[in-house]
Amino acid sequence: MATYAVFEHRVFGKKAVKNGFAAGAGGFPIIWALNHKMWPLALLFFLWAVIATAMNYFLSNINKTDLFGFMVAQVLFYHLAAFFIVGFLGNSILRSRLVTQGYQKISEIEAMSPEDALAKIAGPSPAPQPSLVPSQPLPSDLAAQISKLNDLRRQGALTDAEYQAAKNKLLN
Repeated sequence: MATYAVFEHRVFGKKAVKNGFAAGAGGFPIIWALNHKMWPLALLFFLWAVIATAMNYFLSNINKTDLFGFMVAQVLFYHLAAFFIVGFLGNSILRSRLVTQGYQKISEIEAMSPEDALAKIAGPSPAPQPSLVPSQPLPSDLAAQISKLNDLRRQGALTDAEYQAAKNKLLN
C-alpha cells in the first residue's frame, strides 16, 4: 500500500499521484516525461543523456579505457544520477504540474494503485435521482465555462488537445 494524493479539476475530473519515489521516472526519465506530456522536461532529459554520453566518451578516450569503463561511466554519470534525482522528484513534479493546470488537492488516501485511490474516493455510486433541473448547462453558463477553458489554454495550463476534449465534453 502507498499513499496517494488525489486532485480534482472541475472539467477534467480526478487524478491520483503517489507520494514518494517514482520508480518509472527514475528508471526511464525520458519515457516517463513523454508519457506525462512534459515535452520540455523530456527534451532536458534527452540533452542530459547526450551530454553524459559525450562526456563519458571523451573521458574514456583520455584514459584509454575499454568499453567496460565507458559503460561504468555512463551508468554513474547518467543512469544512477537520473534514477535517484528524477525518481525522488518525479511525483512532486507531477503534483505541481496538476496544480498549475487548475487541479486542487482534495484528499490523501492509502491505496494499491492510482485507480484504487480514485475508486476509494468515489465510493459506491448513488442511485440516480429524478431531477427537475435540466441536465445540460444553461447557454450563458456554457459560454462562461468555454471561456474559462480558453483562458486556461492561453495561459499554458491546457494543451490544445485537452482544451478541445473539455470543450467537446461540455457541448455533448
